[in-house]
Amino acid sequence: MEDAKFTLLKHIGTGDIGVIVDSNISETTYCKTHDNEGEVLGCTQAECYCFENHKSNFAKDCMAGINKYCGEINGDDLDLSKATDVDSMISLFSEHENREKITRFINDWERTHSKHIKCRCVTYWNGFYWRSIMLHHETKDLKDFGFEIVEGKEATRIVNEIPDFPSLDGPVSIKTANFNFLFSKDPSPYYCEILAWNY
Repeated sequence: MEDAKFTLLKHIGTGDIGVIVDSNISETTYCKTHDNEGEVLGCTQAECYCFENHKSNFAKDCMAGINKYCGEINGDDLDLSKATDVDSMISLFSEHENREKITRFINDWERTHSKHIKCRCVTYWNGFYWRSIMLHHETKDLKDFGFEIVEGKEATRIVNEIPDFPSLDGPVSIKTANFNFLFSKDPSPYYCEILAWNY
């Protein structure tokens, strides 16, 4: 594949290597990726620091900031569990005499304090639903996802022998001097794969 750049992803359990075309890699936030069942992860599961993650202290910390900025507010009647986004947080103060000042503070707080974990991944349609394969995560090691990046001399040897994509009626195996590259027409994040027992 002339002029293409590749990333090589090794499955720790099997040793198989997936060849990924770099142009298919996207930078996004972890909460927007898809899990193994095709569901969007969401802010709670991704452990973002924001209103949308009800398990975080974001709304509570925002409330502390409101008290500091706008004066002490009796929060006994406020249900912060309902603050699942900016608008719902603002709505808790709809009857407050300082609601305009509080609204400005909440908007500024969300803009400057929310934290959504960044990542690099390949998202693809597997024939049934969307899945995301992680290549970099801001706070977790790639091994936590069962993979590692192949780099250095091993990567160079493989990349130098990657063949052009063949015409496919089914799975096609192409042997080079040192490797056996497996191509498939089935939906996959990979340009091709190298099975551990074939090299």
